[in-house]
Order: sequence, then structure tokens, then C-alpha cells
Amino acid sequence: MIIPSKEDIGHAVVYMRGNPPFDEGVITSFNDSYVFVRYGKDKHSKATHRADLEWAHRTPASLKGEQRENHGQQYGRQKHRPRTLARA
Repeated sequence: MIIPSKEDIGHAVVYMRGNPPFDEGVITSFNDSYVFVRYGKDKHSKATHRADLEWAHRTPASLKGEQRENHGQQYGRQKHRPRTLARA
């Protein structure tokens, strides 16, 4: 899932629903409900749910989005706990 910002318009994303190969496209705009993505050689953007998208390339703006998404998930409200490796 992505949380785009204005700086992310023009950045590449990957549609992760279904089976590979996944579709890659570029964010053209977004609103509270959808991210509008132009896939491949399409002339028009398609409304896509944020939950179905991942960043194709990690950018500083996309990392800010992840920070916004993860904000407040500390103090027992984490989605998952990181696994630690036991040292021998």
C-alpha cells in the first residue's frame, strides 16, 4: 500500500493484485479514495486503490509516505514485530 503526496506525482508504482507479471505505471494524480495511474502505453489514467499499489522504486517522497503510514504504530499498536536473529 502506498500513501502518495504531491511530490510523488510522476513516480513509478506497481499494481500488485493478481498474478505476475505485475503492471507498472506512473502516478498522474490522486484523491482521498484513489490513485490515478497511467499504465504502460495507455493514454488515460486508471483509478486504482492504494492497497493494490507498491512503489516501483523507493524515493525520498515515498519513504515519507511510509513514515506517515507507520506513524502511531508504536506502543503496542504495531502491525507486526520485527524478527530478530539469534546469535550463535
